[in-house]
Amino acid sequence: MIAQRGSANAARAVWFYREYKGFTGGQVKHADYFEHVRQLPGFVPQLTLGGTPLDARLERERQELWPVAPSDLAAQWMPQADDVLFLAGTDWRYLCSGGLERLNNPRVNLIQGMRHAHAGTELYGYLDQRAIRLCVSDEVANAIRRTGRTNGPIIAMPNGIDIAPRSAERAQPSAALPTVTVVDYKRPDLGAALRRALDQASIPYVALAGL
Repeated sequence: MIAQRGSANAARAVWFYREYKGFTGGQVKHADYFEHVRQLPGFVPQLTLGGTPLDARLERERQELWPVAPSDLAAQWMPQADDVLFLAGTDWRYLCSGGLERLNNPRVNLIQGMRHAHAGTELYGYLDQRAIRLCVSDEVANAIRRTGRTNGPIIAMPNGIDIAPRSAERAQPSAALPTVTVVDYKRPDLGAALRRALDQASIPYVALAGL
């Protein structure tokens, strides 16, 4: 816990801020990073929640995405000198409105789309803020790099999972078909169409239900 960080072996906090207004892929990825930090030795996540009161459905969704313990919640960001600030999307509003942009803490900025590279948008306006920028693809990284505005390192995370090529023997029609996982949180109509196509082709699949 933050209150017990006086010893040399104390964990560093990674500070998150989130306003939840509805289920999106960006919200899911933010929650993923929060959980990554929870499982990372030497670090603890701290979450500050903002925005207007939620209705029952949105509150349930938020609790499922960020199943936080009381020790994970903070009324406001109060980072120590070696803590890390995690920012995604318009989280910069919170940082700048509270005067926290003057802090020297390390900043990690998750970039999940091309809008950051569009001149005149709010997200474009934050590119000159100091941060280590994690981009979800080489295309996104190259797009923000071309703006000439970024202040700090840019790291691209390749999409997908590397799978070893199948041998010629295993590629024969008699080989067992792989299982397909269908995740249709954002496009349930497309997911339904894909499941019908897989059924018609007798290809096994696993469908993950939405929230």
